[in-house]
Amino acid sequence: MGYLNRVVIAAVASCLVAPILSVASLAQSGDSPRLSVDLPVENATVPMGERLFVGGWAVDPAGSSALEVDVYLDGAPARGGILLGKATYGTPRPDVATQLQRPGWDKSGFGLLWTTNVGMGPHRLFVQARSGGGITTQEVPFIVGPSICNLARPCIMRADFGGWIIDDGQFLHFDYGVTRDH
Repeated sequence: MGYLNRVVIAAVASCLVAPILSVASLAQSGDSPRLSVDLPVENATVPMGERLFVGGWAVDPAGSSALEVDVYLDGAPARGGILLGKATYGTPRPDVATQLQRPGWDKSGFGLLWTTNVGMGPHRLFVQARSGGGITTQEVPFIVGPSICNLARPCIMRADFGGWIIDDGQFLHFDYGVTRDH
């Protein structure tokens, strides 16, 4: 039996259909990468153990080198942040290319799926874009809350047991599994 995987994405429809570009993210200076984190939204509550999508866009105005996007938890890399992973970079974002009038930036999207396997309470994501022109970091506060189970989002729990039974002097092996959906 497989495990039920859920992806928690706040306001994903607006990001996939017509993402809104943040004016603040365009106010970068020099050749440092420009970065905008679309998801999760600031102060979103994510249930414990759920999969969280971290996504947005990043561009290198210098265009001279490869761009990489890393995601850290509860601190920037130089301040003890925990590396959650390297985001997949290069997903289609035609809205970015159109809005910024740079056709070559049509594949500037990034994304990372991460399971919220940390303690409940407030946390911070530090999303960092790096290129030869510099480093840009955006901080996104979020909250890990209790797991949510209801009819629309059932929780599935499974326990397996096994052992031996002595019956009339014979040893009998058994396996038993219990699945609880609620």
